[in-house]
Amino acid sequence: MDSQGIGAIAAASVAAVGVPAALLVGRWQMKAAVRSADETGRAGVAQAEATARSGIQQAEATYKAAVDAVRTEASAAQRQWRREVQREAYATFLLALQRFVIASERLLKESEDAPGEERMAELMAAFADAEQAMLSATVIVELEGPDRVARIAQSICDHAGFKGF
Repeated sequence: MDSQGIGAIAAASVAAVGVPAALLVGRWQMKAAVRSADETGRAGVAQAEATARSGIQQAEATYKAAVDAVRTEASAAQRQWRREVQREAYATFLLALQRFVIASERLLKESEDAPGEERMAELMAAFADAEQAMLSATVIVELEGPDRVARIAQSICDHAGFKGF
């Protein structure tokens, strides 16, 4: 055989071994690339799931904080409203007490001078109105409380000799 024939046989042998080897290496590389892409995909999904969980936790924390803030604000508003209602009840009671004291003093003072029947009726009507206002104000204080203040208001009425409701 001449050198060309030997070269052709050698080239054919190299090609016969090289092509399957190249195909085998290419297949290995393809499998490695597929595995790598698969792992990258799994890692991406895991990262997306972690991000979603984190987002949900953050949203829940924000929601809870907002609910807590609303509860705190509502509680403060309710306490303020309650204080205003109590303050109004106490003021009404004190004004009724003052009106009662004035009516009582006027009745005592003018009854000493033996007023006429008509004037005495006016004084008694003013006293009865003041007494009724005092009893009504006491009931409001009892409703609005607290109990300690209601007991004091009731004690004042008891000392004044009111009959109550």
